[in-house]
Amino acid sequence: MDCLSVVIPTYENDDPGDLAKALKSVLDQTVPPDEVVVVGDGPLTAELKTTVARFEEKHPKRVKLFQLPENRGKGKARQEGVKRTTNDIVAMMDADDICRRDRFELQLEYLNTNLETDVVGSYFTEFDPDSEERYAVREVPERHEEIASVARYRSPINQATVMFRKEPVMEVGNYEDVRRLEDYRLWVRLLVNGATFGNIPESLVHVRAGENMHERRGGMAYARSEIGMQYDFYRWGFIPLWLAVFNAATRVVVRTLPNRLRGAVYEHLLRANPEEHAQDRTNES
Repeated sequence: MDCLSVVIPTYENDDPGDLAKALKSVLDQTVPPDEVVVVGDGPLTAELKTTVARFEEKHPKRVKLFQLPENRGKGKARQEGVKRTTNDIVAMMDADDICRRDRFELQLEYLNTNLETDVVGSYFTEFDPDSEERYAVREVPERHEEIASVARYRSPINQATVMFRKEPVMEVGNYEDVRRLEDYRLWVRLLVNGATFGNIPESLVHVRAGENMHERRGGMAYARSEIGMQYDFYRWGFIPLWLAVFNAATRVVVRTLPNRLRGAVYEHLLRANPEEHAQDRTNES
């Protein structure tokens, strides 16, 4: 089986208990990674350091912490984490998400079966951080052609679920040192460079959601990032100017909506009901 590295950025506001659950879900896989790079995005609290140290002590050959001296955002943290991995295949993980136990097994099998594929993601399930009730599934297109088409309008890969071959990612410059949208920007740069994508139509990661997540995705700073990103997509030859203007205008409106309205847009337009999704899988089997 291929050697696998996992990158997990964390920062001072992360909950140590959530980080512990994330690390446990990564290390308890049916096919566990042989390397887990935890990137401290700036100074960490004593509780977070203790959490990482506990896993380092238990898995001394697998878990290692790399510390950035100051908070730079997930773009820089992911960039540094990927640079420090030693394997050809890298999976990304957030510090408050939980992997399904067979996530890595299924994704490695997908890459071994589809040798032309450079990046593979999956659906994810959102759950309430208080009640842990599952309430939405973010579905993404399955085949490369659909992924490339959808990428013209929105991100076709769930960052929380992604696994990729390291070489093509490094060829296009890795994640960028930006505070927002670094994942979407990377997918488009890879598509422009001829990379091949796929998604597994199953929910392989559980993601903590709620109002805080929607709040982080709003505001004028995010809106400005959207405008800059769409201009870059046009500049890279990925979309025509009219579509860049259309995308920027519609996405800026969403980013500047009140938090509850923005959450409603995400939940009703971009998510599926988890019970319906589970029923669909039952019917297919």
